[in-house]
Amino acid sequence: MHFPRLPDWLVYAAAVSALLIVAVGRQERSDAPPPPPPVPGEEGLPLGPASPFDPSIVVQVPNTPEPGSGTAFSVGDDGTWLTARHVVDGCKSAAIVVADGRGVAARITIDPRADAAILTTEGGAPAVPLGLEEPLRRGARAYHPGGRTDTLKGTLAGLSGAPALDSAGRVIGVTVAESPRRGRIYTTAPETLKTLLGPRRRSGADIAMGEAITTENYGRVADGLRRDLRVAQVVCLGV
Repeated sequence: MHFPRLPDWLVYAAAVSALLIVAVGRQERSDAPPPPPPVPGEEGLPLGPASPFDPSIVVQVPNTPEPGSGTAFSVGDDGTWLTARHVVDGCKSAAIVVADGRGVAARITIDPRADAAILTTEGGAPAVPLGLEEPLRRGARAYHPGGRTDTLKGTLAGLSGAPALDSAGRVIGVTVAESPRRGRIYTTAPETLKTLLGPRRRSGADIAMGEAITTENYGRVADGLRRDLRVAQVVCLGV
């Protein structure tokens, strides 16, 4: 049986299409870590509200404030941002980095009750939606897109202040610390952010939906948030 010979251009087009599909798939997964193992037996059970009896962590910072950097994210297109308190605590001034060598001055408001802080700029980026009303569940995945760094070797210091996002792309906490030996990343509780933001929370912010995130597209979604400056690097300019 003889089959008609396909034109060379059609064969080349099919090969190029296949390569593009593979390349796009790899790009989406380029920044995504391997998925963690499932939580046995308890996946899906809701977590109770935060209480004073919950385990706590201590974030160690220098006794004398030092210039440094971390991550901030927009929660209001009027120029309202959130970051971890220890990123900007003791800073005389701070700036949101918008391009290489360029930043926008940010006013700092410290929350003395928790490791979170509000930054205010003239104008801002589109807000990352909030997901502070729905209960957290055991075994649910969270994603932590930080401001772009050159390397993650040895420390995740630049990740402090990054949003913790649920699978719907909504903020459920602020990244504050890591424990490499335990394989854990710590965040603020949703209740902390609700108290901190108070009247600053935009109407409808808790029902808006972000872009759905999976272990397959995490890298692409994180790059998009950074490209739109919804997640950006924050620097401490003076102490």
